[in-house]
Amino acid sequence: PISSERSQSERHLKIFVSTSIQVPPIYGCRQASADRLAYNSAESTTYVANGKKFSISYGDGSSASGILSVDVVTINGVAVKNQTFAECTYLVGMTGDINDGILGLAFPSLTSDGEKPFFYNMWSQGLIPEATFSFYLNPDTSATSGGELIFGGADPSKYTGSITYISVSLEGYWEFPIASVSVGSTIVSSSTYAIADTGTTLIIGPTAQINSINIALGVTYDSQSQMVCLLVASLLEKYHLNLLIH
Repeated sequence: PISSERSQSERHLKIFVSTSIQVPPIYGCRQASADRLAYNSAESTTYVANGKKFSISYGDGSSASGILSVDVVTINGVAVKNQTFAECTYLVGMTGDINDGILGLAFPSLTSDGEKPFFYNMWSQGLIPEATFSFYLNPDTSATSGGELIFGGADPSKYTGSITYISVSLEGYWEFPIASVSVGSTIVSSSTYAIADTGTTLIIGPTAQINSINIALGVTYDSQSQMVCLLVASLLEKYHLNLLIH
């Protein structure tokens, strides 16, 4: 079995909402960090061979390939049976990753072979009270807890008022419509779409729209780092980046 708690057979998983479950096997993945836990199907009494090959590439240029397998996946004591996942036998661009694998929460259309995603199995097996999951990302970078993921609901202590839901534009990524993007009172983009992805650490957008945001912010280009720069204090004091979602 695979578990999210760290012990001899348990592991730390990075949470992505744009992929499926991926872990390195005990064999054949020299690119994985030596101190990371690996999956050993020979030690699992619930392992079922799938045998199909898989391959996936990410927006940052990293990629993974290997085979698909089936086993029980447990998170915080909740066991999801017959879960298809990927054993990554070859990795590119992930050698410095401190996690033992990826827990993907994508729609079925983004899985590597159309397999039923982990969250869908949780719901269909009656393991959660409602078909929702929620994230809290702690803005305090010095805190011990970086955040939390709740399956089947949301933590009312982490927000005020009521939650407003919007429809997903296209069931692939978690894509939703944005009426406008503005910096202060200056609208820099309108009638566009965005995706929410917990595995992406920054805001990425089309060149023209990002350039418009940078101009409105008054940033300068640093040729040495090949990045646009602005003092954080100036950004916090003078500007607000607003996304109007509906």
